[in-house]
Amino acid sequence: MVFKVNEFTSNFNAAGYAKQDRFEVRVVPPTGQGSDGSALGRLISGLSLLGGTVGEAAGILNSLGDDIDLFHLALRADSAELPGRSVQTLDNRYYGPLRKSGYQANYIDTTITFICSEDLREKIFFERWQDLIVGDHRVAGTRPDAKAFNAGYYDDYVSTIEIMQLNENNDTTFEMRLLEAYPLQVAPLPLNWANDDLHRLSVTFAYNRYESSKKRLPKFLGAISNLAKVRDSRTSTIRRAVRFLDKIF
Repeated sequence: MVFKVNEFTSNFNAAGYAKQDRFEVRVVPPTGQGSDGSALGRLISGLSLLGGTVGEAAGILNSLGDDIDLFHLALRADSAELPGRSVQTLDNRYYGPLRKSGYQANYIDTTITFICSEDLREKIFFERWQDLIVGDHRVAGTRPDAKAFNAGYYDDYVSTIEIMQLNENNDTTFEMRLLEAYPLQVAPLPLNWANDDLHRLSVTFAYNRYESSKKRLPKFLGAISNLAKVRDSRTSTIRRAVRFLDKIF
């Protein structure tokens, strides 16, 4: 195939290109409640009062973190990744070169980084989520008895995380839904007198599997979207402001 510049530019103009800084993350906390009536199990009792999608979008989380909602976490998500997967194989040799036969998918843990508020409410949020998994012995004043170290029920602490790739107009072009996800590791936050950088909390999530799909706008909406050079987006605007301030200070 002979390389032609006009074909290269035509391909890019037709299919566009994805940028790393165009994304959105939606962390949906677990909705289950353990038999002990744990605080995390009751975390979205306020959502049920609003009902359905309306309540979920409002993100009223009574127990998991003060002043934390889904929109707050979306704004604070500083970096993420579209996770990959690998195929586990068995080596087979019948005759000639070795063959690798695939038999199972292996889904790789993924990490999301959040810019922390002054009171580190994001750290508390994910630690309370982990309390539902490993017990609430972290909480000050909790008696170190057997109940404080009880492991939670799987269905009570798993949830869904949605990661969206956006285009230049902030329309979703690709989406991944991590199913049965939970915070596997909440990374430490370094402290240093010689460094005044923003605190960024890295949280590694385990999950069972993911669903991925390409999103396509209807043709008439796509035409309108191409004409709109600037689109109001609170999420992207605040992200750009934070990065600008971070560079200055």
